[in-house]
Amino acid sequence: MRTLAIVTLALATLLPRPCLAQTTEWPDYTPEQRWNRMAQLGVVGLVSAITYAKAQNADIEEFGKWWGDLFAPSWGQPGTYGPFEVMRGVRRNFLSYHAAEFEILAQTENSVSARFNRPYVTYFGESGTWYGVTLEEYEMLWSMFYQRIAEYHGLAFDERREGERWVITFTRR
Repeated sequence: MRTLAIVTLALATLLPRPCLAQTTEWPDYTPEQRWNRMAQLGVVGLVSAITYAKAQNADIEEFGKWWGDLFAPSWGQPGTYGPFEVMRGVRRNFLSYHAAEFEILAQTENSVSARFNRPYVTYFGESGTWYGVTLEEYEMLWSMFYQRIAEYHGLAFDERREGERWVITFTRR
């Protein structure tokens, strides 16, 4: 009898037991919170790609050119987009940030300039570095991307900072 009790006790401790029901409530998120989270995941995805490129000894400019060339075909046939169409694509992508502010400054048939805020800056914190990537490297990658898309369509690309805003221009050559 004693042996049976020991075996039963041993089996009881080894066999899986059903979990007691817990009353954990899952949080609800607002659409804004979900949108912000998606934007953050997009930035961290790109940051992780930069981190990987750096680990492979690729500089940001080289990686940016590759990245732009990878996606250029999704921007139509080469040379088919003018400044307005390219800026429209940039705007569309940029508006994926919940806190995005995008303003067209000037537009002609041959040139479009826009100014936008940089809502991703906060992800880089006070140090300006996130997962080994600096804010400057992150923005350099975007600059290279825009440059390659512009070149794909035979356009010139220019950029500058106005305080906390980024101004970009696409111009026919």
